[in-house]
Amino acid sequence: MDLMELKPYEFTDERRARFVDWATGLIHDDAQDIRNDPIHFATLAKPLSESRIALVSTGGLRLKSQAPFDVLKSDGDWTIRAIPSATPREEIRIDHTHYNHGDADDDVNCMFPIERVRDLVSIGFVGSVTETFFGMMGFIPNGTHVVEQAGPEIARRLKAEGADIVLLTPS
Repeated sequence: MDLMELKPYEFTDERRARFVDWATGLIHDDAQDIRNDPIHFATLAKPLSESRIALVSTGGLRLKSQAPFDVLKSDGDWTIRAIPSATPREEIRIDHTHYNHGDADDDVNCMFPIERVRDLVSIGFVGSVTETFFGMMGFIPNGTHVVEQAGPEIARRLKAEGADIVLLTPS
């Protein structure tokens, strides 16, 4: 299928309600749960071909020149790593210890599609990419620091770079 033939996914009220029901079922009664109530959805204000996209991953990704994530910290490492969007994939490392990232070690694009989003820009399917993408850890037993510090910092920086879409790739 030609990528230009793809139609935007229509998030109807019925689909939104089904998603909310599904997502609500995933929430546990654990004291450390962070609840995002209500779930907010946004419609694109412009076509994908005019939109700027960013990548954010909780897969423990960083530049090989950056300090490793502290994978031994009992409450998780909630720091963030800025990854320039022009970074060659060979310069990216994965520190996460809570999933098998063997395939991503061979080709980081299978989890952090840094080259694929650039390909989408080159064919005009997406308008552009932000200057910066972000990596962080996904194993964070208490998400308070992510909600109060890391998340808002990433959002502030991506907003400043004009991001219209953020693709989150989990670990």
